[in-house]
Amino acid sequence: MNITRLEPVFKDYIWGGNKLNEEYGKNSGLSVTAESWELACHKDGMCKVVDGEYAGMTLKILLQSVKKHCVLNSFLFLSN
Repeated sequence: MNITRLEPVFKDYIWGGNKLNEEYGKNSGLSVTAESWELACHKDGMCKVVDGEYAGMTLKILLQSVKKHCVLNSFLFLSN
């Protein structure tokens, strides 16, 4: 099984705070963090692969490139 680590997408909406950074160890780099999208394939935020042979690839591109193999192989996605 391949382990694929993803970089989460952070959102800094007005209702955000510091709890995700302070209590959950998220390193968003934002002054306020409202949301952390851990597994996102959305037009407003796309996770990227952190390491391995697919490093730097967006989740959308990764899924498009491996979809023919997904029936035979399992993918485990881990977020930072």
